[in-house]
Amino acid sequence: MVPEKRLRQLAGVGIEMAALATEYDALFLKAAQEVRVMTGAAYSSLGLVEGETIHWLAADGKPIEEVRGYRQPISEGLCGWVVRRGRSRRTGNVSGEADYYEQYAEMQSELDVPIKVGEQVLGVLSVESPIARIFTAEHEHLMEVVAQFVAIALAARSR
Repeated sequence: MVPEKRLRQLAGVGIEMAALATEYDALFLKAAQEVRVMTGAAYSSLGLVEGETIHWLAADGKPIEEVRGYRQPISEGLCGWVVRRGRSRRTGNVSGEADYYEQYAEMQSELDVPIKVGEQVLGVLSVESPIARIFTAEHEHLMEVVAQFVAIALAARSR
């Protein structure tokens, strides 16, 4: 269960993100920043599905140049797994994961959530940490709500 303080914080994030609903670069960056802070992650990123790839568009905690524009096949990595299955994945020790795609050797934990409208996966929101087993079920739920805020804005764009 998410504590009341976190729910109030999340409501504030939703209001701020709603104000950015048509400014996609700012919206994506805000989502990445908020989930990094909420989870205590070293870095976070957001990518949208384009065909058979994840097109990474925003990041926080690492240089955007390392992320923006990178296209990852959905057949690869934990994020690809999330896109293919349409559900979140929390990994406390990435070194033991066959699906893990190493970008930074020091990372040990990863949490990825889909950005979805209905059953359609539009993208993925990801956080990583050099601390093993840092991410909790609460972090996962908070990220899923932030991902829904992004999905709402993207759904409104396609109308």
